[in-house]
Amino acid sequence: MTIDISNMYLNTPLDDYQYMRFNIKMIPQEVIEHYGLQNKATTDGWVYCEIRKAIYGLKESGKLANIELQAVLATEGYRPCRFTHGLYKHETQNIAFSLVVDNFGVKYINKIDADHLITTLQKKYPIKMNW
Repeated sequence: MTIDISNMYLNTPLDDYQYMRFNIKMIPQEVIEHYGLQNKATTDGWVYCEIRKAIYGLKESGKLANIELQAVLATEGYRPCRFTHGLYKHETQNIAFSLVVDNFGVKYINKIDADHLITTLQKKYPIKMNW
């Protein structure tokens, strides 16, 4: 089975907020009007924003998302293998999976074990599965 976590990075809170700026000329007029950005832009045309959750391109996004995922998995007995990076096993169930970014390749014997992994992930993340 394969599992994909949708928007895993984008659901991860940052430890420290980040900041970006955009030139208002780069922003569509309807967005400027909707958010009242004309009043928030600096005199030289910059709009600043605070980033509270991980986004693609931030160097810490992957690490923070992985730490959070490992914590979710650990609550239900899933642990990374000691010597094989990216391979996880359950403490008592006969299931293992390889994790690459937000994609899982899952090997299981009993469907109940696969359902357990699915339920564990769905507590925190929207997922897609292929059996």
